Amino acid sequence: MKFSDFLINKFREWNSTQDEEKTLKDFSLYLNVPPTTMSSWLNAGIKPRLDGAALLSKKLGLEVYDVLNYRRPDGDDPRVTLLNAGLPVELVDRVLAARAEYSAELSQRGIKTDSPEAREIIKSALSRSGIQLTENEGEQSS
Repeated sequence: MKFSDFLINKFREWNSTQDEEKTLKDFSLYLNVPPTTMSSWLNAGIKPRLDGAALLSKKLGLEVYDVLNYRRPDGDDPRVTLLNAGLPVELVDRVLAARAEYSAELSQRGIKTDSPEAREIIKSALSRSGIQLTENEGEQSS
């Protein structure tokens, strides 16, 4: 099945659940996709990247991956988890880059993740990725 056919079928299913007739523009807004992107998927044969498939799967189901010939996500895949939580792709990329950096350092130095030293290493890696952690007022630094 072509992705455009899949989208049209999903649009029809969605439209049948609405109180009044909706347009493809309404459907694109429901999916949180710009109408121009929806048009390119339907008319130009363009398909979403993997991160777009993750976002679409929240509303259209995991079948999106099958139609796009992408591997369905592993339930433990942090990228998919963060995308499904609604974080923007750019932030997910930065968080995962920082995670790779601090995980390698903690492992190399044999530091447990719940130690005060680990917390500083994690904060530093996140900071280098442009993410700042702040302490809550009631939270104590160990």
